[in-house]
Amino acid sequence: VRLGFSIATCVDAGILIVDEVLAVGDLAFQRKCFDRMEDMIKRQGKTVLLVSHNVRQVQRLCSRVLLLAHGNIIADGSAPAVCNLFYERSDEKIKTNLRLRTDNVSSGEIELLDAYLLDDSGEVTDRLIYMADVTVAIVFEAYAEMTSPTFAVGLQTTDFVYLSTPLTGDLYKGRTLKPGIHTLHCRISRLPLLPGVYSLNFRMNAGEFQRVVFHSENVGHFQVKTLEGRSDSMLEGLFELDAAWQLDVKTSEASSGATSRPRKTTVDQT
Repeated sequence: VRLGFSIATCVDAGILIVDEVLAVGDLAFQRKCFDRMEDMIKRQGKTVLLVSHNVRQVQRLCSRVLLLAHGNIIADGSAPAVCNLFYERSDEKIKTNLRLRTDNVSSGEIELLDAYLLDDSGEVTDRLIYMADVTVAIVFEAYAEMTSPTFAVGLQTTDFVYLSTPLTGDLYKGRTLKPGIHTLHCRISRLPLLPGVYSLNFRMNAGEFQRVVFHSENVGHFQVKTLEGRSDSMLEGLFELDAAWQLDVKTSEASSGATSRPRKTTVDQT
């Protein structure tokens, strides 16, 4: 594979066809292949036909995307539009897979009954608008009395890239969880995830030494959609930071002899 990719990318061809090359080899080889293709596409202006199941790589590299299903073209357009359609078509398959999962880690002290999302109006949903407020609700039944429960709700991509795990920490330290049905709410303000499909995981520990009571990687999933009228053509990655921008403009007279960065101040301690 290494030799074949090296030969193919060194030939000055009009069109390069690459089939799942980024799915093989070690991490260093994949990184080298990715950098090489990015250089050919974005700096050399070459035409590359990339066949891949990795949607994030497609979004990063491609300006035009074809979505195939059973050998038929079902979409042809820009990377953001077609990849968003791919996420939507994947929803039902992901839901089916989640219903079939039985690999929970559990002590038997609780049973997970439900997991769902509430939008900012309190309605149950699995479709969120980018940067909207959201509440994750976890419903479980406790069969035994437990002390100092700790809860965690994790956000991850569908291919298990962990993004964030809000924790209750010491919020319920010293308190006792009684047997019965409980609903845990975790509110997240202005969810910064970029458009895509994401999964939820849930973990509960309890007791003086925080033993694991329950843990499941996939208790639900949701899709983040682009805000209508907003252009995300320059957005890359998985989430957007709350950044503040400032552009300083100096005249040629004021900038003559000035350095490009503030000077470091040294304090004499003697």
